[in-house]
Amino acid sequence: MDFSLARLLPDGTADAGFAGDGWSVFRIDALPVPEGHDGIDRLVVQRDGSIVIAGHYDAGESTVRLLAGRIRADGTPDPAYGDAALPGFRTLVTRADAGSEYATGLRLQSDGKLFLSIVTGVYPERSGFAAARLDAAGDLDPGFADGGIFALDLVPQGAFADAMAVTLQGGRPVLAGHARRDSGAQITELGLVRLENDLIFTDRLGD
Repeated sequence: MDFSLARLLPDGTADAGFAGDGWSVFRIDALPVPEGHDGIDRLVVQRDGSIVIAGHYDAGESTVRLLAGRIRADGTPDPAYGDAALPGFRTLVTRADAGSEYATGLRLQSDGKLFLSIVTGVYPERSGFAAARLDAAGDLDPGFADGGIFALDLVPQGAFADAMAVTLQGGRPVLAGHARRDSGAQITELGLVRLENDLIFTDRLGD
């Protein structure tokens, strides 16, 4: 399955300046299963018209992994972004034992760094609360958490906790999701986590 993006003009018609007919379709043959189940989950349009994406790809053996990329304003992948072996793209692994990883939120910092909220699935264990930060070139930011990856077991004794969205509050990432603290109950609660840029947990979350 291919990745695809469409760009429309204000009147709803296809923009011929984007990939020739308004529809950019691309396949990454270097991925483990280039014809597998792939897709774009989140995107942000930058000031220059380029598009930063976060999506997923089929990694084989019933495993789904994360992928980030940048598409230029003309609809073609940006070869200056990401992994040299996957020009325009970067694969990410939050947990090596995860069977699935999806980007649930995407925010672009003023310095060009990209922040993702991520939900991970580890069978038969629980889903997880995670995030990642990439620099402007598409590489994991070593100044963020553990080599660019943040993971938290928000409810150690509970059923699950998923990071479902992210926003930036004064430059600090705030993750929002849901959690079930009691595996034997059906009550699902809101979970919020705010981090400093150096990943020290902040107090006064409600201010």
